[in-house]
Amino acid sequence: KNQIKGIIIALAALTILSFVILRLFEKLINRPISQLKDRMRRVQEGDLDIQFSHLKNDEIGSLAKNFNRMVTDLKKANQKIEELFSKQMEKAEHLASIGELAAGLAHEIKNPIAGMKGALEIINQQTDISDPKKEIFTEMLLQIDKINNVIHDLLSYAKPKEISMNLVDPSEAINNAIKLARTQVIDKEIDIRFKSLGNGTLALIDADKIQEVMLNLMVNSISAINNKGHISIELHEKNQRELEILFSDDGMGIKKEHLPQIFNPFFTTKNRGTGLGLSICKKIIEAHNGSIEVESKTKEGTTFSIRLPVLLYSD
Repeated sequence: KNQIKGIIIALAALTILSFVILRLFEKLINRPISQLKDRMRRVQEGDLDIQFSHLKNDEIGSLAKNFNRMVTDLKKANQKIEELFSKQMEKAEHLASIGELAAGLAHEIKNPIAGMKGALEIINQQTDISDPKKEIFTEMLLQIDKINNVIHDLLSYAKPKEISMNLVDPSEAINNAIKLARTQVIDKEIDIRFKSLGNGTLALIDADKIQEVMLNLMVNSISAINNKGHISIELHEKNQRELEILFSDDGMGIKKEHLPQIFNPFFTTKNRGTGLGLSICKKIIEAHNGSIEVESKTKEGTTFSIRLPVLLYSD
């Protein structure tokens, strides 16, 4: 009987001890971990003001301290992102206002400039070739053409890029741009090479807009190449869902600190020009739901990678 009684007492004591251990485990381990999981969920939902308090000097306490530090760092990073986003939005709104103002002014002076050009052309035609004023009139006409180019850039940037998709051979748009660009390289030894798909592939794109992009890139490359160099254009297709255009030159390249800014409107390192060419290119590509990226090394050259998520059709 005493033995049975002792066993019963031992079992009762073991049960009580187990209960106490479970309660301690619940208090010291399970509850803090459960609280940690709950706080992690709340952080995931965007609550960055949550912290652990009354921390102990044990493993769970160390884990809670690291959690507090992580949340604090996340909050700081989030504040920096919000500040940066706010500044970018202010800058974008400011640039948009400048663009609209510049486009308005460009539109206002477009007609008077056209009138001046027409009058000068008549005077120039009526002026004898031996007359010293002939050279002055010719130079004035060249300067008016430059003004017209600036006006075109301003109006093109301000105007929404409405895309008119058609099923065309993308090679035709690029070849047309090359023909126009070659008129500007008469006094330079620049070899323009184009590798097309060569399989009769058609793409659903706005051919005129893609031609404008390629011409803009070539004009930039021509000015970046001193007297002799190469421009290479390659077309690639990806799973009949994506058209890739690789555009490279071996010109002077773009400085590393300028690369993040080259697609910004009005950014230019040239003495002349509006700084809108690449910005217009980016707007056109984005209107196709595509992307344009650039890699460049000074004194080595520049490569633009254009990706257009368009439907491709092969013969």
